[in-house]
Amino acid sequence: MQADLYVETNMNFNSHSGMVGYILVLTKDNGQTEELRRKKSYEDTTTTRAMIQAINMALGHLRPCKVRLWIDNSTIINAMTKGWIEEWEQNGWKNKRGKPVGEEWASLVVNMRLFDIEVYAKMHNPYKVQIQSALKA
Repeated sequence: MQADLYVETNMNFNSHSGMVGYILVLTKDNGQTEELRRKKSYEDTTTTRAMIQAINMALGHLRPCKVRLWIDNSTIINAMTKGWIEEWEQNGWKNKRGKPVGEEWASLVVNMRLFDIEVYAKMHNPYKVQIQSALKA
């Protein structure tokens, strides 16, 4: 089985509130696909934190498998692809400036170790319009 996870948000940077939605497309070994669609509202949080929680929520529906994560959050992309998470973990969950990173990153690490996750910048997300429409509803 393989999964494609598409994550979108309409979080408001000023109020730190909004919604995150995702579509999880499961492709079974026989080629059949299933979709799981979810959205959740968040208050008093950052876009990155809300997106990490959505990723973890989506992965909670799966058994370990290959997952292609389609996301446009540069912090998450860089953390997962440039070794930032490993550095933070080695530094006691602090960044290079010595400031603590959120505890949600540790839960993402657990999932990263369970799943074979490939990260893609979401420029080619075929579900972007559908997710954004759902978030407005």
